[in-house]
Amino acid sequence: MKRLAAYLRGLLRDVLFLRVCTAIYGIPFAALGLLGLLKFRPEAPAEWFIVLALFALAALGVFMVYASFFGQAGLVERASGGVADGGELIGIVLVLLVVAIAIPITALLRTVRRAQQ
Repeated sequence: MKRLAAYLRGLLRDVLFLRVCTAIYGIPFAALGLLGLLKFRPEAPAEWFIVLALFALAALGVFMVYASFFGQAGLVERASGGVADGGELIGIVLVLLVVAIAIPITALLRTVRRAQQ
């Protein structure tokens, strides 16, 4: 049990874990924004604000995914600010869900990286 706790502590402190969390959090934003931009056709002038909001959502998601895959450490730190929860119940649940998905992915990526070296 102590070995598992030590392994998880090391895993959660790894920069790779932060990158995986940021990518997992950004992919749905990018997908939802891009899908909305492709499917939504505004008819009234006021509906263009919806297009702008979808574009902003897609840009946020693409930025988070780009930062997690290709960014330097400083860029990843700035992009991961979106992963921080605001204290609301839905934010906490979402962050816990992302962490639950990111732990096995990060463990697998660390194992693959060690095997390649």
